[in-house]
Amino acid sequence: MIYVTAFFVPLVYVFLRVFQQRNVLHEEYWWMVGTSYLITAFEILNVTLIVSRGWELFLPLGTGAAIGSVLAIIFHKKLKDRKC
Repeated sequence: MIYVTAFFVPLVYVFLRVFQQRNVLHEEYWWMVGTSYLITAFEILNVTLIVSRGWELFLPLGTGAAIGSVLAIIFHKKLKDRKC
């Protein structure tokens, strides 16, 4: 179960960070506020996982983070396309 958690926590965390960058770039102020609090929560979860198991979680953490970054860009592009 720890490996599943170690995959999804950084996926969401990195998704939120990339999504936040895109919101800043496109001046989406209301999205920036809510996303900031979610980033904080998932950053705490991410650090807790790393402290609990360390390098053992390298692959699931890295894989989740990589997928999260790609998904955030796709999701943000779809949001922007719907607004136009």
